[in-house]
Amino acid sequence: MVSMEAAAAAAEAALAAMARPDVTLDEPDGSYSTLGSVSAGLVSLRQALDQLALWHDRAAGRAADDDSEPRSGYRHAIMAAARLRHATALVQRASVEIDAAWAENGHIVWQPAPHPPAATIHRKPDEPTELARRLPPTSAFGASAGHEEAGGRGHRQDGLAR
Repeated sequence: MVSMEAAAAAAEAALAAMARPDVTLDEPDGSYSTLGSVSAGLVSLRQALDQLALWHDRAAGRAADDDSEPRSGYRHAIMAAARLRHATALVQRASVEIDAAWAENGHIVWQPAPHPPAATIHRKPDEPTELARRLPPTSAFGASAGHEEAGGRGHRQDGLAR
């Protein structure tokens, strides 16, 4: 049996490896299998979040807060479960978009490059691309920083960051 903590640590390491600036896609056709792997990973993430939400619901009776107050601990456990279920719904929405991108990618017949892409010749791994230089910086959660309205939370009504 694999512990949830060990599996989460392995998933974190795998995602960190994919996000490294020096990771390359050797051939364009590899983007199809990569999107398939990401899609499958999101299915597993949704299942893991569901399991964590269910665990918080079942274990809420054993919870206490920092002051050993059981009612407050119970409330925190129930709120954690609710937030995990909400995160599951958001991951499902992301899955729909990833799957749509995967399907679009499946219609592409990649042609051989006439020469190596300019990005691999002129750009260091930690140097931003031209597009990245024109985009606003992102927060640690992927939402664009600087897109918050004055006094607002920077979220649309559907809960997604602007």
